[in-house]
Amino acid sequence: MKLAISPLGEDLERIKSQQIELIRKLKHHDEWKYWAAAEVQKVGDSTNGLRTSEAVSITEDFNNRYALQLRNCVGDFLWEQIRFNLDLSKILKGLQSPTSQLIEAAETCPNTKAKTCRKNVRNAINGLQSAPQDINNLLEGSDQLQETQKQSNQCLDKTLKEYAEERAEVERQLQDIIDEYLESKTPNN
Repeated sequence: MKLAISPLGEDLERIKSQQIELIRKLKHHDEWKYWAAAEVQKVGDSTNGLRTSEAVSITEDFNNRYALQLRNCVGDFLWEQIRFNLDLSKILKGLQSPTSQLIEAAETCPNTKAKTCRKNVRNAINGLQSAPQDINNLLEGSDQLQETQKQSNQCLDKTLKEYAEERAEVERQLQDIIDEYLESKTPNN
């Protein structure tokens, strides 16, 4: 069991560190809100508030579309993580009592007859018969979870790149709104 649990612990650490990276990438959405507010303010100031609603519509549509893509990127990972954590908890709880019984049986051996000791240890081990397969199932589940997590990270990277590229176009659209307004206010010569 110890040999199987060590790799599982390593997998869980890798999953945790990658999860921190996923969360860091998802926090870009907060920055998008500030960018949109600044752009809307710029349009509002430049157009005396007359074209603010148009700027709000453009920035909200843009940010909402990409926020949905970000959520879609991590949806499968989050679902698999919940399932994996439930399985992990169930298996660890299931191993807790038989492990405690085995420890107790082993600790009482010096005070009991050899036959009684073997019987108590054998009974305690019976409760751990499924442990190797359970741990192996967790290892397979952690491998799958890591793969899904990797795909989520790739999806997030692609989405963030596309957002950055399209954001320049949105900024141009907003500048066009300002320019159109200013041109409409300029007297014809």
